[in-house]
Order: sequence, then structure tokens, then C-alpha cells
Amino acid sequence: MSLNKKIYLVGGAVRDKLMGIPICDKDYVAVGFSEDEFSHLPKVGKDFPVYLQADGTELALARVEKKVALGYNGFTTKIKDVTLKEDLARRDLTINSIAYDESTNTYIDPYNGQQDIKNKLLKHTSKAFCEDPLRVLRLARFRAKLGSSWSIDESTKDLVVTMRSELSSLQPDRVYKEIDKASNYKEFHLLFETLAQLDVLEDIFPCVGELYKKDKKTFLIAIDLMRCFLFNSLELKLSAIYYFVYRDTINTIESITDIKLPKKIEANILTLLKKHSILCELDSKDDVFIERFFRDCKRDKKLLEEILLFNKTLFTICKKYH
Repeated sequence: MSLNKKIYLVGGAVRDKLMGIPICDKDYVAVGFSEDEFSHLPKVGKDFPVYLQADGTELALARVEKKVALGYNGFTTKIKDVTLKEDLARRDLTINSIAYDESTNTYIDPYNGQQDIKNKLLKHTSKAFCEDPLRVLRLARFRAKLGSSWSIDESTKDLVVTMRSELSSLQPDRVYKEIDKASNYKEFHLLFETLAQLDVLEDIFPCVGELYKKDKKTFLIAIDLMRCFLFNSLELKLSAIYYFVYRDTINTIESITDIKLPKKIEANILTLLKKHSILCELDSKDDVFIERFFRDCKRDKKLLEEILLFNKTLFTICKKYH
């Protein structure tokens, strides 16, 4: 089979273009080409051919993937005679499976992604969705990115249920990357809320999932608190939920076992929660202890400000629910 050679803009850039969102990164797919034809470009893809173009955009050869083993690396890749439709089929969601031909100003949309954008619907492109468990977390991240007005297609929810057994194989660093990407979204809290609604929160974040199953009201309070820290650091956002997870053992906890955070971020969260606990008991302490506490806090002004903000906001939220 001989395919016509063509290069298309694909992925998030096409989605954002259709939604009128500023485009941050552009990715292209080359159909009908061989690796030799891009040998003049730096190769940046480790597992399949991806090249860096002069303008900084990435160009990948069209490919299809086949799941052969558990985990992120358990795939074989085919790049010969792969059509655009086949390449788009392996992508996660229909809204990310649209191509754009810049030379003719036309969209190629074999999986009705444009209609799903209009309907504000998150839907898997094909059964290939279930081959990578990270896509469940990405699904929740996209809902956090796009907002609560977006819904998840029922067939996609059903597919997620069948993926639960493999969610434990998610690499901790990949989970953190998704959290980090979502941390600046206006509705970051929706990531946890959506995973709870999909009934997979416990599979990805066991401690947070246990909180949700034991005490849904407290989980909702944590989500509400997290929402209050929209313009604050990731440490404050995560402290909002891990306070309720660890509040009974807050003075002895040494690590956050749910997620592999960078050491500095984890240390800041634990310090914030422990200092909060001490601050709540200052009325019972003597003047020397109080002076030492604030002297220690002043060494890190940002941390002190976050502790005080956390305490004030937590008090307001708890008062609202009681």
C-alpha cells in the first residue's frame, strides 16, 4: 500500500484552535513518510520516531500501537503504511483525535470530536483507550482543565471500570506529572472529584480514596477547601486534602504514601500540616514556646503566610459545614 505524503497538525493544538483557546504547543504527524526522509532532523522520540523541527514543534511518523504487556512500556509500534485515521484512533479522547490540514484549511475528524466539543463531552476515541491506564487520570485532568460543565460519556465510564486492575501499575512519576499539569487549572479539585465519581480514586490515590469511602462529607469539605486555594501553590492545594487524610496522625506522619512528590514539595506539605497542628494549640503553650514557634516560622516567610492562610481558610470552611 502506498499512501499520499501529507503532514497534519494534530492533538491539543487542533482542539484548542477549535475551542478558541490560545495554542501553547504544536504537534504534527507525517503520513506516508519513512524515517529516512527526516534524518536531517534531531530525533527526540525514544520508543518511536519523533523529530524536532526548526521552529521547535515536534513531528512524529503516523503509528499504531499494540498492547503486549502490562505497564507504560508494554507496547509494540508499527509505523509502515499507517493511515491518518489509524493514527488518530490510538489517541485518548475524540476531542484530541482531530487533524488539521494547514495547506487546505480543513479538519479531518473521523471520530466526531468537533461534535463532542460542541456537546462538552469527554469520550474515548476507541478501545485503545484501555491499553494505557494513565488515560484514566488524563480523563480526570481534562475535566479539571475544561470545567464542571463538561461531562464524561457513559460508554467511557463503563470502559474505565474494566481498567481498574491495571491502575495500580501506574508509575508514580507519571501520576505526579499529571497532577503538576493540572495544578494551575481553575477547577483543579475536579481531578479528585472526577476520579471519585468514576469509582477509581482508591486505585490511584489509596489514602484519599479511603477517606472518600469512609466519610464523603469530609471529602467534600476537603474539595471545597482545595477550591479556595485556586491562586496558591500546589503545596496548599494538596494540604487541603491531606490534612483530612492524616489529621489523626499529623504529628507522626513522615511521608505522603499516596503519591511520589518531589522531596521539597512533600516536605513543605508535611511542615505546613504539622505547624498548623501546633498553631491550633498555641493557647495552651507558654510564652517561650510561642516565641520560638514564630521565630522558626519567620525563617521562611512564604511558609508562615501559607500556614496562616491555611488556618484561616480551614476555619471558614469548617464553620460553613457546621
